[in-house]
Parts: sequence; structure tokens; C-alpha cells
Amino acid sequence: MPTASEVVQSNYASMKRRTQEKIASMIGTEVIIKASNNHAMTWTVVANHGPDCADILGEKESSVVYGLKDFNCKDYAHCTVVAELFLKLAFKDWKAKVQQLNMAIATVKANVKKFTNPEFSVALGLIIGSADFSRSERSFSQDVTRRMQKSGIL
Repeated sequence: MPTASEVVQSNYASMKRRTQEKIASMIGTEVIIKASNNHAMTWTVVANHGPDCADILGEKESSVVYGLKDFNCKDYAHCTVVAELFLKLAFKDWKAKVQQLNMAIATVKANVKKFTNPEFSVALGLIIGSADFSRSERSFSQDVTRRMQKSGIL
């Protein structure tokens, strides 16, 4: 007779399999997600994807410095230390990601200027910030302008 944990694992495994099969059957389908304030977003279901094996940090990989080893806040300008900290923790090699992004831009022959490293960090910050501001009633650009005026930048 199976134990309680074996039953739960079996049920979880079968539920996960059924869910994955349902999602696989929906690839290419547009799904509308309704949010508050009568806003909606349309998403297209894509095939599951994950990072390339080369992007996953190996436990024994000696050439990679993990976490905050060798990270000294004093090596960075006061205004960029938090961004540098985030990039160090978020990416195995964030500068290589900028190069990869620029190669993708060149490959599709987009009429877009290639990113510099500082522009990449600013763009990433804007993406993260806009997600937060989109939840509120305030306009992102108005709020940024107000903050810049308040701090004396504008």
C-alpha cells in the first residue's frame, strides 16, 4: 500500500503532466488576461524555454565567482552601486548578455542603435520600474518628470 507522500507525489506528478500537456496544446494561441480597472493584456502562448546549459552556473565551476565574492561597493560610484549589485546577482556575465543582445539586433537588421553597458542597465531599470508604475494610477513619465524636477535634475 502506498504511503501518503507517495500518493501526493503521484497526484502532483499527474497534475503537472496534464498541465504541461494542456499548455503544449495551446502553443500559438492568444490568451487575454484581464486585470483591474478593465485593462487587459493579450499574450501568445509559446513553447517552454529555459536558459542554455552554458548559462546555468555549475556548483563546481571554478572560473565563476559566486554571489558577492570579490564585490566591493567602494569600487562603484554611489549612484550605480545598487545597479551593479543587481547585475552581478542577476546574470552570470551581464556584459556578455549585452553583446548577445547587440548580436541579435544586428542579426535581425533592426534599425536600432546597439546598447552600451550603461544603456543596458538603464533600460533594465526602466523595464523593472515601468512594471511597478503600471500597477498604479499615476503615469510613469509624469512621475519620473516630477521626481527629476524635485531632485534638481530638470
